[in-house]
Amino acid sequence: MVYSQGDLEAFFEQAEMWVDTPIMQFTGLHDKNGKEIYEGDVVNFAQKKTFCECEAELEYNTGSFCPGCGKKLESKDFITVAKIEFYKGSFAFSYYDEDLKFSWSTYIAENYIKWVEVIGNIYEDSHLLE
Repeated sequence: MVYSQGDLEAFFEQAEMWVDTPIMQFTGLHDKNGKEIYEGDVVNFAQKKTFCECEAELEYNTGSFCPGCGKKLESKDFITVAKIEFYKGSFAFSYYDEDLKFSWSTYIAENYIKWVEVIGNIYEDSHLLE
């Protein structure tokens, strides 16, 4: 096929539109609605947190009763807004908590993928992370 000078000029004009467009890598995962998850996506990530009325510090897998006061522990679902990023060699669900960065690698998060929902991306919806 032979292209004219006008065809090439039109091609390069269109290509220039995409120069500043970020490329988002597919993670290989789908959210709870079947939507593909890409690097740069913003997601809702549901977690269960255990707490006690006495506000004792609880470690992961504490058990059913508070080590501080002995009362039965309560467990609630909390929604965390996280972003998808490439972190230490794999994709991670990263979020900030009290100025410390916590990352859940995709390997761990695959166990909980039924609680992940894509709600936007960092390029168009960065306000969701504030």
